[in-house]
Order: sequence, then C-alpha cells, then structure tokens
Amino acid sequence: MKASYIEICFACVMNYFNLVWSGEEYSYGVIINNVYLFFCTILIAFFPVWVLFFLKKNYEKLPEDEFKEKYDVIYEGSDLNDNKASIWVPVIYCLRRLAMCLTCCLLIGYPVFQFGAMFASHLVEVMFLGAYHPYDNFYQYK
Repeated sequence: MKASYIEICFACVMNYFNLVWSGEEYSYGVIINNVYLFFCTILIAFFPVWVLFFLKKNYEKLPEDEFKEKYDVIYEGSDLNDNKASIWVPVIYCLRRLAMCLTCCLLIGYPVFQFGAMFASHLVEVMFLGAYHPYDNFYQYK
C-alpha cells in the first residue's frame, strides 16, 4: 500500500502536465489515459478518507486474527489495541506522501518552498508521534 500510493500520486501529477484533449496527438489511447488519470486522481484523494472511516468503523475487530490477516497491510506496525488515536497513522502517512508529491512536482522551481513544506509535514508527524505513541514497540520510532 505504502509504495504504490506514492507511485500512483507521482504518475497522476506528472500526467496532468501532459494532458491532451485535442490536436494531432489526440486518439482513443489518449482518451483512455485521461479517463484512467481522473479515476486514479479520485482514488488518491479518497483513499485516506476511506482508510480513516474503515478503521474507525472496524476498530473493535482489529485485534481479531482473521481481520488482521486480511487488513493488516493498512495499519501495519500501529498499536491499535489501546490507542484509538493510532487510526490516524496511515492517514497521516498517505497525506504526507501526497503533499510530498504535489510539492515536488508543482514547486519544481522553488526549492526553498519545497524544503519548508516538507519540514512542516515532518514536524506535524513528529508532534503526532510524540503525543500519541502509536507504534507497537520503541524501535519503530527511530
């Protein structure tokens, strides 16, 4: 989930720079590409929201072995048994990856703003980790 989310984010953002609706390059392949681009954009935008609502709805089922075997990839490493705030870990992860992708592609000529945006997103995550300790063991904080 983690690696594929950022790859799809980068692919979508870079594809928006080459979006074609008419001209000599316009063909059925371009139409299919544009439809797929819009579908993936909707998927990227709503995936963190879906994860949040899915984990909130199924919070009681999370410790069960059958549920864990099926959906552990969404919240792997998070201690969701005693800490309900840990539900936000995968959501923050996805939003940070989306912010990184948008920052890298849209602010390509402004490295100072790229650094500032990345620093701010990391700062938010560090503050969250310090406040809620959402992981199973201490070594995942390093």
